[in-house]
Amino acid sequence: MRVLLVFLLVLAAGYVALCTFFYVQQRTMLYFPVPAAGELNTVGVPAIGAEVRASVAHADAASAIVYFGGNAEDVSLSAEELAASYPDHAIYALHYRGYGPSRGQPTEADLVADASALLTQVAERHATVHVIGRSLGSGVAVQAVAGRDVASLTLVTPFASIVGVGQSAYWFMPVSLLAKDRYESDRHVGQLRVPVRLLIAERDEVIPRWSSEALIAAFASEQAPEVFVIAGRGHNDVQRDAEYWSLLLPAEVQP
Repeated sequence: MRVLLVFLLVLAAGYVALCTFFYVQQRTMLYFPVPAAGELNTVGVPAIGAEVRASVAHADAASAIVYFGGNAEDVSLSAEELAASYPDHAIYALHYRGYGPSRGQPTEADLVADASALLTQVAERHATVHVIGRSLGSGVAVQAVAGRDVASLTLVTPFASIVGVGQSAYWFMPVSLLAKDRYESDRHVGQLRVPVRLLIAERDEVIPRWSSEALIAAFASEQAPEVFVIAGRGHNDVQRDAEYWSLLLPAEVQP
């Protein structure tokens, strides 16, 4: 009995140590800053306690596209592809804190605040603003757009919440209790008052299909989003599909 008690105590101590490690290191497991390889110019974004920048193209266009990327994405390259696909639109792609030319440490609160600041800045310069959020950026976009009037919102490989996805991956840990950055998009979609479309990768190996479906279910029936499933594509190659770029904005906006 004593041996069993010692074993259980050691097991419990190990579990507590594992949970502590996760709590301390969780942001290094969520954010993977990358340098910027693209050649577009950048503009400063008003931010508290950090230098934040966004890649920009076609800045003089009347309509604009604001792009929020994934957790390991070089959005300077994404901005170049968007600029080629939508030459009649200004393109703004936010470099999260610690990514590319931006400085600081990424957190949910700061990324959403920076995204909101960029949207305000772009709205002052352009008559029409479309917003695209991919993967982690879908969670940023939903919160930044909530309560705003923009022309459209497109969510690519979206999730209902990072907590849910994390809990599924780390089923043996109380992720819902430990998570600092939660990105609970399903709790914010009710505040959206814009047309929304979702692009789901059929073979997404990062965001479980049930999480995207849970996000769809969170919308009220009268605000149900358009949903497009990109056949045969995974989380990281969905942009290689021939239809991808044309689906990012409503049909009436296509070049």
